[in-house]
Amino acid sequence: MNVQAVSGTYFPMLGVSALIGRTLTDDDDRTEGNHPVAVISYAWWTRSLARDPNVLSRKLKLGSTSFDIIGVARRSSSAPRSARLLTSGSPCR
Repeated sequence: MNVQAVSGTYFPMLGVSALIGRTLTDDDDRTEGNHPVAVISYAWWTRSLARDPNVLSRKLKLGSTSFDIIGVARRSSSAPRSARLLTSGSPCR
């Protein structure tokens, strides 16, 4: 799985909104010690999760870190195609 750690300004800068749930915010960058959160790409949601409408109740585990899925990015020309999972900050917090 291709993962990119990005800041809360990433999605607003690209003008990409969430299809389901929400994208990362500056507050996600400041939640030291809380559960890490992730936004998944539309393509990965379609291909790997069969567009599960209950995706926001799922967790993804990468190594020893469990991420709460908080959103699915809209399919857009600005949306990242290479990353399947976009997380706030470092996944090793």
